[in-house]
Amino acid sequence: MTIAIPLESTRPPGAEVRRRVANARALSLKERDGLLYELVLEYRAGNRPLWAPLILDFMATSIKIRVSRYRPQGPTMTIGDVYQQLVCAVLEDALSIPLAGPARLERRLLLRSADRVSRGLQREGGLQQEFESLEAWAEEHERDNEEDPQ
Repeated sequence: MTIAIPLESTRPPGAEVRRRVANARALSLKERDGLLYELVLEYRAGNRPLWAPLILDFMATSIKIRVSRYRPQGPTMTIGDVYQQLVCAVLEDALSIPLAGPARLERRLLLRSADRVSRGLQREGGLQQEFESLEAWAEEHERDNEEDPQ
C-alpha cells in the first residue's frame, strides 16, 4: 500500500511536534501510535536528518529497555554496539514497515527491528564459536612445543 503525502507536509519539525514528542510518555498507547505514525510519514517524505532524532527521542525508553535484554557474547560486541544496531534498525525499518494505519505501530516497529538485531547477534555468536581465542591457541601451541622440543 502506498500512501501519497502532499509536498507541503515535508516541512521541518516545528515546536509543537517537538513538544508532543517530549511529552509522549503521558499519552495513551493509541495516541502514541498516532504520533509515531505522523513522525514516520514525515521521516519518509521529508528531510530525514531532521525527523530521525524525533523518532529516536520518541522511542528512547523502548529502545533502552529492549537493549537491556540482550547479552552480547565475545570481545567483538558490546552493549553499546547492540544499542547502535537497534537504533539503525529502527530508522531503517521506519522507511520500510508497512503502514496501513497507526495501530500498534510502536510495538510493530520495535519488534521488527529487534528481530533483525537478534538475528545479527545469533549470527555473530555462531561466528565467535567457530574461532578459537588467541590465548587458547597460544597455550595449545606452547604445550605442543614443550612436548616436542626440536
